[in-house]
Amino acid sequence: MFSVRLAAAIALVAGCGDDGSKPPADTTETIGPSGRTYLLAARAERYDASALRPWTASLDALTQPAAEEGAPPVRPLDAIVVPLDAIGIPWNAFTGPDNRPTELPAAWLAEVERIEGLVTQAGLPVVLALSPLSPEYDTLAPDARDEAGALVLNSTFRPYCYDPSADGNPTRYRDQFAGYARWAAERFRPRMVIVAQRLNLYEATCGESAYTALVDYAAEAHRRIAASEVLSPRPTVIASLDVEDLYGFPKKDGRCQTGTPADCLAQRAPLVATLAGSGVPVIGLESYPHRAFSDASAIPSDWLARVTARVSGPLVIAGASLPAVSLETERGVCTPLLSSSEVAQRAFLDQVLATAQTHDMTLVAWRHLIDLQPTAVITACPCGGDFALCSHLDGLGSKRDERRLMLVGGLASDAADRQAMDVWKALLTP
Repeated sequence: MFSVRLAAAIALVAGCGDDGSKPPADTTETIGPSGRTYLLAARAERYDASALRPWTASLDALTQPAAEEGAPPVRPLDAIVVPLDAIGIPWNAFTGPDNRPTELPAAWLAEVERIEGLVTQAGLPVVLALSPLSPEYDTLAPDARDEAGALVLNSTFRPYCYDPSADGNPTRYRDQFAGYARWAAERFRPRMVIVAQRLNLYEATCGESAYTALVDYAAEAHRRIAASEVLSPRPTVIASLDVEDLYGFPKKDGRCQTGTPADCLAQRAPLVATLAGSGVPVIGLESYPHRAFSDASAIPSDWLARVTARVSGPLVIAGASLPAVSLETERGVCTPLLSSSEVAQRAFLDQVLATAQTHDMTLVAWRHLIDLQPTAVITACPCGGDFALCSHLDGLGSKRDERRLMLVGGLASDAADRQAMDVWKALLTP
């Protein structure tokens, strides 16, 4: 049932207009006891455009200024998503008996220890994010190694669109990943562990057999974690799917060429059934609707509900994001890329929260709580105000705009909270 507190939180900003007006500061005092089933979480991550590996674990984008001078920093969350997926996997280290690790690369292990320090500093329950896939979802996760004391990630150690089912030893990397997943769970003792993320993006690029084989990676990771003799209590194990891809977005030649998004969802529903039948106990949904809509106000109110109707078992929101600002793209001249606003972002968050409440979910993860780079720089067209950042973005080529959209999907900018953050914080009010 839709909780009184959730309804009240959404009502907090129902009267706010596109001008970004906020409710009175004391409005949150009207929020009563909650029947909320889910933890509110976000990735503990930052984006350093000057670094060789720009995505790195950090508490910066989870932290807001303290209300009073001298008070501890504010992290408006129930839990943090720990991005262990950002540092690759030392695949060949997990070849000991039962895929226990042999010698781990020192530089990689040092990064794990640094992330453990962040977890201790945050003092919040952990949702551990792992992935057998590369950040581009087109081969296995980068192989991590120590090179002269530095962590080096080899993103091409397996061929493009590696299909385990076509390998002469089809279970070797599956079992190494499963050993890694168990080791990571035993090390971090998370409340939940996401053992695979947006798996259907692999099918979209590499085909059904490769996708099915990677589903088995998630299933084997679950089996190893469930069999752990040291994990008590055992974490909830999740594997996630990308919502927009299930609807056929972004558009690709050769699929869903005719019909509505609902028609495409019907065609791609077997991907959901394959994951649901794998034995992984919880399916996560990740939704980034800017990938489907150039006008955020056009997102249907049942965008998530039509997908949840395809799943009979437990669900969570493993990731969601939508910019609250409009962006243009520069192709000779500046042309519209996304039309959005605080109102549109809040409406999508409302949909996420209502979906979670309807299905008694245990997790709602907004991808990044605060914009990861200065909002004014990311939204400027042409890019300006930070030469190094603009040069970095220009160097991304065709990936430039997608990266920009992900960097400004926070519920707060670098300058102020947005309307959606008012709803989020109201749910956290005692």
